[in-house]
Amino acid sequence: MHYSSNISNPERQLNQQKKTSCLAFFGNTIRKLDKFGHPITMTYENESTFKSLFGGAMTILSVISIIAYLGVNLQTAISRS
Repeated sequence: MHYSSNISNPERQLNQQKKTSCLAFFGNTIRKLDKFGHPITMTYENESTFKSLFGGAMTILSVISIIAYLGVNLQTAISRS
């Protein structure tokens, strides 16, 4: 049996491109936040460090963890007063 789709092939390609560009945008944004990038002797895309998606995600988690830790300690210190 052959089922026909309501979306034509060009529309399907456009939808796939939108999804890909959205994922690429978020991936590049997180990659730019990477504070764990390793220095390289030559430049890579005009950057002195190589930044990765994993490093960007770890940077975000580190910042959130530090803020949460400081918030809990501050709340504890205030409640003792």
